[in-house]
Amino acid sequence: MQSNALFYIIQKEIVSVEDYINWSHSLLENNISSPSLNIIATFSFEDNIFEVEEYFNKALNELEIQKPSFEVSTRAYIELLANKIIKVNN
Repeated sequence: MQSNALFYIIQKEIVSVEDYINWSHSLLENNISSPSLNIIATFSFEDNIFEVEEYFNKALNELEIQKPSFEVSTRAYIELLANKIIKVNN
């Protein structure tokens, strides 16, 4: 999951532990890493979201990722949904 799309889910308060884990895996697959990002990737979907969010905020600082505007995050989330639709229809 792209960082900007994740920020949309966070802003809408529908984020889950699974979203954070998928985000970390996506970054790691693209050879982007940090100590806290690596820790997020080891969590399970049943872990406490508050603990995961603590590491998420640390990872943002380590990777120097800035919170995007709501418009940018919304567009990224729409793109994510469109790509899911395309994959289902293929």
